[in-house]
Amino acid sequence: MSAFEKFLLEIKDILDTPIAEVGKSHLTLWSIIYLCIAIFLLVFLTAKLRKWIVYKVLEHSKTDIGVRIAVG
Repeated sequence: MSAFEKFLLEIKDILDTPIAEVGKSHLTLWSIIYLCIAIFLLVFLTAKLRKWIVYKVLEHSKTDIGVRIAVG
């Protein structure tokens, strides 16, 4: 086993170490990182979707920009 593989295994062990117990599940550092990434992606993608709806889809309607932004 190479030094790099050992390093990766040590990181995996650190990330999989239980921090707290929530019910019957264990809260790990990896689950917190995963949750933060998922929330970031959700916020980022919904913002992009809103802009797409306002400036591309509703652009063809005869409504004012303020109404389109409010709908978006």
